[in-house]
Amino acid sequence: MEKDKIIDQLKKYFPSNISMGDGLNSYVKSEEYLKRRSKVELALSDFELRDFFKNSLGEIAERVSEYSFAGGSSCYHFTFAQITDEGRVLYSVFISVLLPYYAIRCMKKLEKSFHPISEMDFYVFKEVNFMVQKFFPG
Repeated sequence: MEKDKIIDQLKKYFPSNISMGDGLNSYVKSEEYLKRRSKVELALSDFELRDFFKNSLGEIAERVSEYSFAGGSSCYHFTFAQITDEGRVLYSVFISVLLPYYAIRCMKKLEKSFHPISEMDFYVFKEVNFMVQKFFPG
């Protein structure tokens, strides 16, 4: 989907035209904020779905860590490592609870860089894509 369309969809969940002078109280009482908070609270309460997905990731990783909704984010966040010929590769999966989107971050050598996608990356992307569609349809 195009960036502008995604931004338009996200505007339903983030108040605009509220200045710092209006204060935090105006922000947290806004319709957009309350709608976002409701979606996050509903997702936070669904332990079963999070556990099923995390356990499913356990099929391709020894250990899966969860950081869902940390720092006020509106997404599930799971991280796991794979050992490859190139060394340790860290994968993070971010699944939005606001829009039907997810992202996979791949970090080699735990630094920000751009490497060609490896066979392991393709495998992980394929498996995670299948799991996301299974547990988070729509």
